[in-house]
Amino acid sequence: MQFVELSTFGKKVRLESYNRMPLHGGLIEDGEIKNAAELKSVLSTLFASANPKAAKLKDLVLILPTKLSFIHIFKLPANLSEKDLQQLLPIEAENIIPFSMEDVYWDFTVLEKAKKGAKESIQLVLFAAIQKKAADSYAELFASLGVTPVLFGVQPEALIYALSNQLDATKNNFIIELGALSTNYLFAKGKIIRKYFSSNEGIDSFFHELAEKFHASHDELLAGWEKNKNKPEFAEALQSFIERQYKQARIILAENLDPEMKTVDCIYLTGEFSNLPRFYEHAKTTFSGYNVFVGDPKATLLVDDKKFSSNLEKKGGIVPYSIYFTNPIGLALRAFESLKSGVNLLPDALKAHFLYKRFSFLMGALSVLMLMLSFVSTALLLILQQELHYERATLEIEKAGIENTLYGVRYQEVQAALTEFNTEVSALTKIDQSLISVPMTLETLLALVPRGITMTSIDFTDSKLTLVLNGIARNRSELVALQDSLRASDLVKEVNLPLSSFDESDQISFSAEIVLDFSHLPFYASSASIE
Repeated sequence: MQFVELSTFGKKVRLESYNRMPLHGGLIEDGEIKNAAELKSVLSTLFASANPKAAKLKDLVLILPTKLSFIHIFKLPANLSEKDLQQLLPIEAENIIPFSMEDVYWDFTVLEKAKKGAKESIQLVLFAAIQKKAADSYAELFASLGVTPVLFGVQPEALIYALSNQLDATKNNFIIELGALSTNYLFAKGKIIRKYFSSNEGIDSFFHELAEKFHASHDELLAGWEKNKNKPEFAEALQSFIERQYKQARIILAENLDPEMKTVDCIYLTGEFSNLPRFYEHAKTTFSGYNVFVGDPKATLLVDDKKFSSNLEKKGGIVPYSIYFTNPIGLALRAFESLKSGVNLLPDALKAHFLYKRFSFLMGALSVLMLMLSFVSTALLLILQQELHYERATLEIEKAGIENTLYGVRYQEVQAALTEFNTEVSALTKIDQSLISVPMTLETLLALVPRGITMTSIDFTDSKLTLVLNGIARNRSELVALQDSLRASDLVKEVNLPLSSFDESDQISFSAEIVLDFSHLPFYASSASIE
């Protein structure tokens, strides 16, 4: 478990304190909290014993274990709006996550959208979800410490922000992050996330292998790893573990490279356990055709190098101690940039609390401003009081004359005109729905249907001015085109067209409900030719 405390210093971000502690078995298993009371005690110690000073908890951002989160990058048509994505993503997500959408908190962000005229009109959408039960348990844990989180982030964004000062915007990059519970792989075109993969094998599985092989305690191996990792008896098992991770990386590079990237220029190694013996050297050999670098999140911070060092015994090496804090640093930097954009899996109750705090702060600032304005206004009123006193009598006389006019003869004229107008409106209202040309309306709407749409039936309810089009779409693009065409028509006030599949699906049965705009419908007796 790691944490960092950061603060802004002008346009730079400064490291205030940091700490890390191993967690023994029984506290958290596969990311789920098993002993909240003891974990609370560990967290209190983690914050109080931070280096070089105890942490001052204020705005907390949290990145949850990868085994608890579900992350996927969708390639969707570029003309889908944010409102369309809100409706569509829950339907698509249920095909890739083993839970009902009602049981998870989810969020999304658009990573990249094709420009007009691009060969492939798509947008990349990063989707993430987490079980409500798991997220709520972490929220309750920190609430018991008197801290309210403002962000539950995800690995892909944390990695990009952590290495933002190293990633070349003109290069195609591949990041390998070796964590406790998983090894994560990320493709980035410059600093834009393109693809993300996560395996279930992290360093924790390696410690379990060692514990079984040497009949040792998992917790003891983890606690003494920094001192004992170079022991010869661990070399064979360690070499096998590293080779498995790099074999997986080679497969991902070979089979999942994004077509937009064509090739990878740079490979970055990072993560809290990327300082394994010969981890970097083995990567240079395995990926000999690439530029291989150590991903150092410290490059994004204003920090005293002498302070940012391990309290454990060190024997040198090219891998900096800061790699232990890649995810915490990245997520904190992402929070500094904006809490409104990006993915935030914060429980709904905490999101509402966060918005209330921001509103309260705004109202407090406005109250101070109003108080200052009141003081200024009072001073001005005292100065102008004498002048206004002499003008008051004249104004009251003029006011009385105006009132006599308004509430006298003119008032009677206005009242009579309004009564006559309301009578006419009431009469017209009774017959307004019988004054439209239904054939002309249908002909105009059917002309908007794309060629790839086959209509099967039409239901028209004249009293509600609703029209239901039933038919079969050749593919997903035709449905999107139908929706855009209907929305652009002056005759249509509202379109309810469920979007439930994409280009890979064909022959899609649909039912579109249309609410007509009476003010734009053709008048009665308009010509039309409906067969």
